[in-house]
Amino acid sequence: MRLTEIDKLLRNVFSLTRPKNSKLFRTREDFSKYEGNTLSKELEDMSWDRLLLAEQQVKMEKLFSKDKLFPFLKPYGFVYYLPAFLIYMLKNHDGEFMQFCMFNMTPGDTELSQNRVGEIYMLLTGEQISAVKVSLEAILEKWCDFGEGENMAKIALNGYWKYV
Repeated sequence: MRLTEIDKLLRNVFSLTRPKNSKLFRTREDFSKYEGNTLSKELEDMSWDRLLLAEQQVKMEKLFSKDKLFPFLKPYGFVYYLPAFLIYMLKNHDGEFMQFCMFNMTPGDTELSQNRVGEIYMLLTGEQISAVKVSLEAILEKWCDFGEGENMAKIALNGYWKYV
C-alpha cells in the first residue's frame, strides 16, 4: 500500500477532533517547569494532521524526540497522535523516534509495559487496529534494515499486533 493510500486510510478511521489537553498529556500544576506542561502548551489546539503540515516540520521533529514527547503522553494522547506518528515514520528514516514509538506499541516483559500497551489497544476500534497493522507492514517494507540489526516495526508486528 502506498503512502497516499495509508494516509487516506488513517484519516478515515482516526478522528481529527482534538480532545482536551488533560486527556492527552501528563502535566503537573505544582511544578511549572515540568516538561509535560511545556509540551501541552506547544501542542495546544493542534490536531494530529496539522503536525504533518510543512510549516510544522521543525516543531514536529523537535517534539518527536524520545525525551520530549513519549514520557508525557497519556495512552489516549498516544492513540490520538498515532496516525501522525505512523505517517512520519513512513516518510522519515528516524531510528530513535521509531524505537520509542514502537516501544509504546510492543509489550515488554514487565507488567507495567504490558499494561501500557493494553491500555493503548483498548482505546482503538477494530478499523483503527487494522489501519495500524497496515501501516506497520508498510513501515517494515520501506525500512527493512532499521536500528540495531532489528526492525522495530517487525518486532511490534510479530510480538503483538499479529494477534489483534
